Amino acid sequence: LATGVITSNTQSVQAKTEVKQQSEADLKLYYSGPSFEYKKVTGYGFIEGKDRFIDFIYNGQYNKISLVGSDKDKYNEEVNPDIDV
Repeated sequence: LATGVITSNTQSVQAKTEVKQQSEADLKLYYSGPSFEYKKVTGYGFIEGKDRFIDFIYNGQYNKISLVGSDKDKYNEEVNPDIDV
């Protein structure tokens, strides 16, 4: 185990540049589509600097939610069971 050592190999690559145009309809569909809603999850509150967060794992994916407004005071800095995000 080496601490503080970074090893990397670099190679130059010849890649083709591709610009993909998207229509307004595609963009509207994407941004007006379904959002993520998590129900009955257990979140863990914590503070980083002046910011407050809740983090939780859902289906193997780590999620970190920034708390703003009245939500800053709503959740503990510990376990927060059965919350809807």
